[in-house]
Amino acid sequence: MFGRSTKDTEITEASYGPKNRRKGNDFHIGSLNVRSISDQSKAEAFDLLAVNSGCKVIALQETKRKEGEWVLSSGAELICTRREAREGGLAFWIHKDWLDSLVETKRESDRISTASFDFHGSHLHVINVYAPTSAANETQSDKFYKDLKKVYTRLSKWDSSIIICGDFNAVVGCSSDDLPFVGGHGTGQRSDNGDRLVNFAFSSRVSILNTIYPKRPNRKWTWIS
Repeated sequence: MFGRSTKDTEITEASYGPKNRRKGNDFHIGSLNVRSISDQSKAEAFDLLAVNSGCKVIALQETKRKEGEWVLSSGAELICTRREAREGGLAFWIHKDWLDSLVETKRESDRISTASFDFHGSHLHVINVYAPTSAANETQSDKFYKDLKKVYTRLSKWDSSIIICGDFNAVVGCSSDDLPFVGGHGTGQRSDNGDRLVNFAFSSRVSILNTIYPKRPNRKWTWIS
């Protein structure tokens, strides 16, 4: 997950964490590769888990669900974007408390979608991504990051906060030398996709937040085979 705020300030590991949180301004945004919520029963089961998670927005990948909007039992909405391929699919689960602040959701490509919010003049953009796997050819991977850069650059023109989240199919490892963009709490050995991800972070001046916050080793993995 990436983060960029409205203020261009130097980011260090010390600038994150409970001591620097402003009470009353906390909110949670999540991301999950759901591996299909193609039918309504799966969507309702996920809705229950989502509400209990405390998140206001959850970016979903591999939904394998048709384009559309559904109001779920909790009052939240599931908004799925159009997909050209049989596999994949992106969606946003949005808590009922945030629906009035939703400006729009937009399909940027088969692998990128966005949700924009306006909170009384304070703007937030959430970019949802599903990157090509390591088995994809370089052309596919290069196109994905080119598209992502284009979307990020467009949204960056606004005085807004931007969060990029999703399934990057990448391992960035850990390196305190790469602060403020990569922290010392990553895991594994950096992969080719990880190199692309780090290069994007550097060129866009965004921080890979998953590597900033310390976690127990068994909590760092977000994918299993």
